[in-house]
Amino acid sequence: MTPPAASTLRCGVRSTNTFQHRMRARQEAAVAALVGAIATVVAAVLARGHAGYHSMALSVAVDTAIALVGVLAAAMVWGRFRRNRRLYDLLLAYALTILALSTLLFRAIPATFVSSRSEFVSWAPVAARAFGAALLAATAVVPARRIDGPVSVRAAVAVVLAPLAVIAGVMAVLSPQLPSALDAGAKATPGRHELVTGVQCFVALLFAVAAVGFVREVERHDDEFAAWLGAGSVLAAVAWVNYAMFPSLNANWFYIGDLFRLGAYALFLIGAAREAGAYWDAMTRVAAEEERQRVARDLHDGIAQELAYIVGQTQRLAKRIDDPDLPHVARAAERALDESRRAITALRSSEGEETVSHAVAQAAEDVAHRVGVAVRLSLDPDVALDAPAKEEVLRIVREAVTNAARHGKASRVGIVLTAMNGQSLTIRDDGEGFDPASTNGGFGLESMRERAKAIGATFSIDSAPGEGTTVTVKWT
Repeated sequence: MTPPAASTLRCGVRSTNTFQHRMRARQEAAVAALVGAIATVVAAVLARGHAGYHSMALSVAVDTAIALVGVLAAAMVWGRFRRNRRLYDLLLAYALTILALSTLLFRAIPATFVSSRSEFVSWAPVAARAFGAALLAATAVVPARRIDGPVSVRAAVAVVLAPLAVIAGVMAVLSPQLPSALDAGAKATPGRHELVTGVQCFVALLFAVAAVGFVREVERHDDEFAAWLGAGSVLAAVAWVNYAMFPSLNANWFYIGDLFRLGAYALFLIGAAREAGAYWDAMTRVAAEEERQRVARDLHDGIAQELAYIVGQTQRLAKRIDDPDLPHVARAAERALDESRRAITALRSSEGEETVSHAVAQAAEDVAHRVGVAVRLSLDPDVALDAPAKEEVLRIVREAVTNAARHGKASRVGIVLTAMNGQSLTIRDDGEGFDPASTNGGFGLESMRERAKAIGATFSIDSAPGEGTTVTVKWT
């Protein structure tokens, strides 16, 4: 079981990351709003009512690119819904799909093959985008619930195409009564100009509400993709404010608002790419963890069991047969069993899950129980090491406790791990001790010294006959 200190530490890290993501989401939305406001003011001053570039090819190309990005983002969110079954993700995928298809079916394709000045080509995409923006805004208030029932592809397609078909039919009927497409800077008929401006301001408001909702989603669920959607929605709102300031519905023209809308979808694309990358990273970690657990099970059920049998048999033979080699064989088998158990523990522990203090406590208690000594632990949870260095420290702990019991005949071993004045590990026993100057200490001491050197630590032995032994490892 993970000690409370380690659990508290991990919760603190998660809280810090959540706070950082929350502040970053707000900052990204604020920066997008500031950039959009400055660019809009500059455009209003310089354009003087004429803020467009006459190019149907450029307008159609931008609309096509926006539609493709929207489809990619919608597909990614749809995949996420299939994993977590959240109503929020289903509504978000629906909204992004409507926005993408409305641009492609009502703007890019008709403007290429039909007169781009027709009222249908002017108003149908506006109505469909308003519907999509309303769906995005609805994500700000959608309840936090799961959809456990199946969602068929056929039903999803019908739900997407049905409103688009309704919008197309309504616009086809109403188009003769709606304002005609305007050239950039052209003067509109009184009363009809206000209708264009009002609709565009309403869509801008919907995107602004959606941006607030996405920032709240980051705060609720630490969702990085929502942060990108929030910043993109801010730019989309700025785009529609620009449309309202320079009202025109002519697909032959490319406007400053189109530039902001393209920027919004660029942010959507970045967010979708990062979300996809995070998903595949998570899948890789899951696959690696499953393989680690499989190998650990195989080791436990195979090699470890056989080694345990060999250890027990050799120990019994050593008591019955007077052969000086049998105790050495038994100890070698015990060391091999220790190594297999260490490997099993390492495989079953997820990367980054176990703190150094917890790992040292587990290693010391395992060895102490096996060799028959009591251990007292004073372990600082703030000690931090990377995985390779932690493994070397754990091997030193195992070797030192084993030597204290077998060679020093110790009954108690104290282990102190501290992060004060640099990080250090001290292992002190009450055994028989020895004279370090009169012996090379054997393979065990040399192994500990080399392991300390491998992680850039200093290693020292303080011992004397009858006074126990103290092993000290220090590193920065």
